[in-house]
Amino acid sequence: MDMYCERMRLLTTTSGSLSRVLILPLHVITLPKVVFTTIQFASGVCWLVLLMSVVFVASLALPYNFDTQSAGFMVLGPFIENVSGSIYGSPFADWAVLRLPKRN
Repeated sequence: MDMYCERMRLLTTTSGSLSRVLILPLHVITLPKVVFTTIQFASGVCWLVLLMSVVFVASLALPYNFDTQSAGFMVLGPFIENVSGSIYGSPFADWAVLRLPKRN
């Protein structure tokens, strides 16, 4: 029973230095896949923020004169598409990664 309790402890000690443990995972940042994914995610977030800012500024002014609720509904479409794309995008990407290399 002591071995199980020792394995399930919340905190354990290690012989390595703390600075090495903190710095070691930073090499992941230099991997090309991580850099590409970071740029892609950041550009997607930037695009959504830009879209929402422009929609609110443009729809509240003349000639539209939308109220705040109507301007909020203008952003509902991209939100729904983002959620639905997340739901079906991952299984499709997995399918494509598994099936398409077999063609080569």
